[in-house]
Amino acid sequence: AFLRPSDLHRISLADSQLDDHGRLRLVIVAPKETRRGRRIIKDSLIAPLPDDESLCPVQAFNALLNHP
Repeated sequence: AFLRPSDLHRISLADSQLDDHGRLRLVIVAPKETRRGRRIIKDSLIAPLPDDESLCPVQAFNALLNHP
């Protein structure tokens, strides 16, 4: 998923989740794009990197959520 910096700070952590296959579904609540004057909610699906856990975005998301 290609995300702009303006999209990154609009990710809803409450609506983002992991699916049954270990993929991360990010929900961008208020992106810049509009369609007929209404905001578009974007979903991004990010797959884990099985070869290198240190670079895996799904593991980084889990660490963010589990941090005290």
